[in-house]
Amino acid sequence: MKKIYCTLLLLVPLFLSGITMAQGLKFGVGGGLSFFSNSNSYVSFNTGYHVGAKIKLDIPMIPITPVAFVNYHFMSGTVPYGFATNNGVYVTGNADYKQKMLSYGVGAEYSFLPGLVRPYIAVDFGINSPGDATIDTPYGSITQSSSTRTGIDIGAGAEVKIPFFFTLDGSIKYNMLNLFGKDSGEGNINAVVVNVSVLF
Repeated sequence: MKKIYCTLLLLVPLFLSGITMAQGLKFGVGGGLSFFSNSNSYVSFNTGYHVGAKIKLDIPMIPITPVAFVNYHFMSGTVPYGFATNNGVYVTGNADYKQKMLSYGVGAEYSFLPGLVRPYIAVDFGINSPGDATIDTPYGSITQSSSTRTGIDIGAGAEVKIPFFFTLDGSIKYNMLNLFGKDSGEGNINAVVVNVSVLF
């Protein structure tokens, strides 16, 4: 059994290499800015950022390109607080808010024009897993948990091919991060995501 397992592991790179040559599989890394909003939250988000990876499968003579992606978002901002201290004094202020979110999924891009510069529109289906949010006040830290949600991203972008080197892929998308599976009273969490990737 162990020999079979090892053999399969050795065959996977060869298999992927064959797909890359035959079908135009491109892989790359990138990042950019993330602008978050929450319709049911007092958090004032700062401009965030993200890093990630992207895979695209170019199919000859077909304008639709399947895509897979993963992004790791770094979110921050401020949130107002107010509570009574042990001395019975009611204090208010703005606390620092920090949170991270892992987003991954699949989608498709429809290209308008072939060539070295290829504009496209895109639709993605994503799974969004936020980590615990940390709220730091002068009187201590508060941790809030969040649940995984699914959503849809829509947007547009363009590829710029640098022959014999790499492809630059830039896009701007509107991410509806918790479109499905929300609890009653849960606000909409959305983000405008600007991304640039280098594909090989």
